[in-house]
Amino acid sequence: MTHSADEISDAIAHGHAFQKHVLDSHKFDGEKDLGPDLSIETNSDLRDHIHDTLMSPETQCFSTQHDHDIFYNEGTNTIVIHDPNRDDLGTCYRPDNGEKDFERIFNDDVDRGGSPDRDRIVNGYEELQAQKQAALEQSQDHGASLDQDVALEPEQSREAPEVSQDFGRASARDILEEQEQEWDRER
Repeated sequence: MTHSADEISDAIAHGHAFQKHVLDSHKFDGEKDLGPDLSIETNSDLRDHIHDTLMSPETQCFSTQHDHDIFYNEGTNTIVIHDPNRDDLGTCYRPDNGEKDFERIFNDDVDRGGSPDRDRIVNGYEELQAQKQAALEQSQDHGASLDQDVALEPEQSREAPEVSQDFGRASARDILEEQEQEWDRER
């Protein structure tokens, strides 16, 4: 199920994040050196901040292989994690290490089999939803194409080619190395 930015913001602001990250640990009031004082004192303040974070074109975001959406806004040093499987739909906090924490989440997802393609990091909720919709349409088109192939060539063998168990890991590692080399050349 796709949740709107309003649904995500409201659920997270009224979930555990308000008590844990606003009231208990003072991560949003400037008491700790985690970014500007955001003057978040109520659930409504947190809801508005989460919504602004999701919708900002300055917010970097990506979806994990486990269907969690990760958002990070450097200007406010805020991470929002949308987890559609939780009653409160996720969490919101200010990380101690800023963008490094966002990068760690991305790299952890790659280590767990997520795509290492940095192009999956987009800006804001709307771009992320458009990316997800395009991926869904592509997978549906691919499925229809496979159905056509099966219908056109019924007598062909359906045996899968033999593939090394390390294929996925080696492939991801190769892609990462190629991207790092390309980034080095661009610098």
